[in-house]
Amino acid sequence: MKNWIKRAPWICFGIMTIIAFLLILFTMVVFGWHTMLLNNEESLLRNTGYWSQKDVGEYKLNTYVTGNRVAGHKIIGISGMGIDDYPIGMYFVNNELKADNLLVYIDRAGYGVSEDTTIPQTVERVVEDYRQVLIDMR
Repeated sequence: MKNWIKRAPWICFGIMTIIAFLLILFTMVVFGWHTMLLNNEESLLRNTGYWSQKDVGEYKLNTYVTGNRVAGHKIIGISGMGIDDYPIGMYFVNNELKADNLLVYIDRAGYGVSEDTTIPQTVERVVEDYRQVLIDMR
């Protein structure tokens, strides 16, 4: 009995070591899996046209264009209010409107897959960025 009491701290230490090892292993597996899925997501977005970055100076904004390019109407979708996947979320609306309209979705800096920036995003700055992207699309 006394032998077990003397070994109890070492048994606890061994159990804690095993638990710590399993937690580290689990974290590494989840991180690897997450990185692999992000790479797959990026290639999927590029292949389907949802990832098309336009340079507006110090950063790039993501732009998604779909619909009839010779249509008389151009509809501009503006991201915001914390919605990161605006063009994807509008998929069903796009299908209804793209036959007769050109649909352009521009992600603000820091939204979707647009690059982030430390430049304050004032209304004037956002409008100028959108204007630059639309001019470059001509």
